[in-house]
Amino acid sequence: GDYAAAQVLGDVGLAILERAPVTVRVSLPPTAEGLLAMPIELARWPAGSLADHGVVLRYSAQSAAEPEPGREPSARYASPRDDDEDRAGPLRALAVFALPETSSALGLVKERRALEQLMRDGPVARGETPVELMILQYGATRASVMAALADPGGWDIIHLAGHGGPGRFYLESSGGGGEPIETSELISWLQPHRGRVRLVTLSACESGVA
Repeated sequence: GDYAAAQVLGDVGLAILERAPVTVRVSLPPTAEGLLAMPIELARWPAGSLADHGVVLRYSAQSAAEPEPGREPSARYASPRDDDEDRAGPLRALAVFALPETSSALGLVKERRALEQLMRDGPVARGETPVELMILQYGATRASVMAALADPGGWDIIHLAGHGGPGRFYLESSGGGGEPIETSELISWLQPHRGRVRLVTLSACESGVA
């Protein structure tokens, strides 16, 4: 936490802390993607950590064509389409890793790294365009997940990982505990995306029971 505050964020972290609670998009160039393995939300000052103050970081890798800071990117997709030939740009994927503080540990960091390598490094090695991947971790609450799903760029792949139970998936509450999302509610969140999404994966124990 001390290292992330002093060496990674510095004054930027203090500016974020002053505006908390807030969701911040973190766009990293390829040379700094190693920082994705660091829980930057744990950066701490005497007033507490970013996570303590409700700061959520949404990670995304910076592509070569990404606009300069301060400039709004143009819409990559005009509207959800079923015809793949009418789409431009790479696949867009949203990965949500939820781990309430009160629950038992999961290997989500290892899973996240494997997913990043699969979607970014694999296509590059084959000379293809990597997947545009956005990661939501350390603060995957109902509000932050719904906001991510509502991204105007739309999603081709949605991956949800965390704890589950019969007919439910657990997100994080604002207090750090678990908040169950029942099947019907989760389906209602995904319903608007059915004309666009190609794949949804749910990695959660016992979520398919009963």
